Amino acid sequence: MIKFFRYHSTHCFFLNNKSGDQWLAIDAGWPCTFQEYRHNLKNLNIKIDELNYLIVTHFHLDHAGLLGELQKTQTVPLVLDFQLPYIDDMERTILKNKNYIEYKRIDMLGLHALTLEMLNQRLAEAGFPVHVETADAHSPDHICLITDQGEAIIGDLPPINQIMPDDEKGTENWTRILSRGVSVIYPSHAEQFCL
Repeated sequence: MIKFFRYHSTHCFFLNNKSGDQWLAIDAGWPCTFQEYRHNLKNLNIKIDELNYLIVTHFHLDHAGLLGELQKTQTVPLVLDFQLPYIDDMERTILKNKNYIEYKRIDMLGLHALTLEMLNQRLAEAGFPVHVETADAHSPDHICLITDQGEAIIGDLPPINQIMPDDEKGTENWTRILSRGVSVIYPSHAEQFCL
């Protein structure tokens, strides 16, 4: 079962593994909002030190803004090799904003880049009922997560009914997602919906 909270217009998602002893966080919220993130997490009956792993759907500030702060907890970020080049761009954007003066930068040396195959193997070994797919119609570093129960966390992937006929990437992304038997969609900035 997917748990989530919404703050500052963005959803943060959480998945328990099959044995119920580990949590996977999906997306790391906005920069400089760690206390608010913790408070929302507590409302889901999850403690910050119970987050074992973190995956971000893509490196935009509303999805990965707290990764640096979460690195200081026991949460292990699982970052894909093709996502690494997008971290600098995100951090440059954050550091230009006066509202984020206390931003905690990502410790690049503390990241262990994984291939997509390695990531899916690691999640399976930890007992998480989820499969990660690339979904580059929104941005080149974008991914989505599909649970064994037919739920998809799609991040900022455009909804299927908004894909234009000539959008080859969007069409291909959704074809792959739907081929996995998905019936419930969890977008990052809208309410969940059923197909």
